[in-house]
Amino acid sequence: MVRTPQQITAQKLQTDLEFFSKHALKISTKGGELVPFQFNRAQQYIQGKIIEQQKQIGRVRVLLLKGRQQGCSTYTAARFFHRSIMQPNRNTFILSHDSQTTDKLFDMVDRFYKHLPPPVQPGCETKNRRKLVFSGLQSVYSVGTAGNAEVGRGGTLQQFHGSETAFWQNTDNLDTGLLQSVADLPGTEIILESTANGAAGYYYEKCMTAMEGKGDYLLIFIPWYWQLEYRKTPPVDFSLTEEEQELKQLYKLQDSQIYWRRKKIEDFRGKVWKFKQEYPLSVMESFQSSGVAYFSQTSIVRAMNQTPEPSHGSPLVIGVDPAGGGKDEISIARRRGSTLYPLESIVGRSDKDPMAVVGRLVQIINNEKPDMM
Repeated sequence: MVRTPQQITAQKLQTDLEFFSKHALKISTKGGELVPFQFNRAQQYIQGKIIEQQKQIGRVRVLLLKGRQQGCSTYTAARFFHRSIMQPNRNTFILSHDSQTTDKLFDMVDRFYKHLPPPVQPGCETKNRRKLVFSGLQSVYSVGTAGNAEVGRGGTLQQFHGSETAFWQNTDNLDTGLLQSVADLPGTEIILESTANGAAGYYYEKCMTAMEGKGDYLLIFIPWYWQLEYRKTPPVDFSLTEEEQELKQLYKLQDSQIYWRRKKIEDFRGKVWKFKQEYPLSVMESFQSSGVAYFSQTSIVRAMNQTPEPSHGSPLVIGVDPAGGGKDEISIARRRGSTLYPLESIVGRSDKDPMAVVGRLVQIINNEKPDMM
């Protein structure tokens, strides 16, 4: 059966989020213009990663770590709005860290609805500052603020959008309450997006767990230099510092991006750590607070980009990280030249039963004859 162009378009609007966003959704730009929502590089990357995860586990569990104003909230709002008006009985909840951001996110969804083309615009039987209920579909779109520990408790959700999760309050109650409203079933989606807020807390711990490959959550990182607008024309006498030259080479940056970075650091009164938190180049840079790291980020990236050399005949060096307490693990790492072998972990406390740990280390020394431990 040959489909008409109208049928093909209708099918794409229903199944292709990027196509739907471009042809059916309107957003307000940073300059205040109302324009069609066309995916930028970051949003296309997120979409691709989410599609991969859907195929693998049948549901979406994503942590979006990004810099300021890179379109992650807009993408998530559009994704959940699209699913809410194309599928019945989709219950979506947006939770932000403060009322101002909550209002902004709901205004974005309300704008989506107001400017939908009539053929795809459902009726709306409930419409206020906290909730949209679409007629005939019984899909609900509602919002709340993380300052209320009991917000959203008691309902059943299919889609949850957590905004600026690193700044949430009451994370213990929200994790055991609201997030448990999303069943662990195919088709359900949780997206937690945020800029970083130091190397501690709920969001940091979830990101570190995801980096270790544990749990269902996929960590998606968006570097600042993907944004086309994060550029500034440098003056004629512009020259790079040694650090800037290294960043340019490692990340393949342009002078206009380096100059934008320099001026933005000036806006932060010279606090480089603050810039890195708000506009990170990497996951670990996101969580770097004030102070000096033992290894610079550029040194780490440079090492990661090097081609490993043959390790045969190199000394065997073993590093041991004793556990500090609780459920912490004692970690034993073996390295020969550029080769790092699988990590060995022992659950326990070195201060509680130190001789058991020492016994294992003596066994390793006797059997493997390391050059250094």
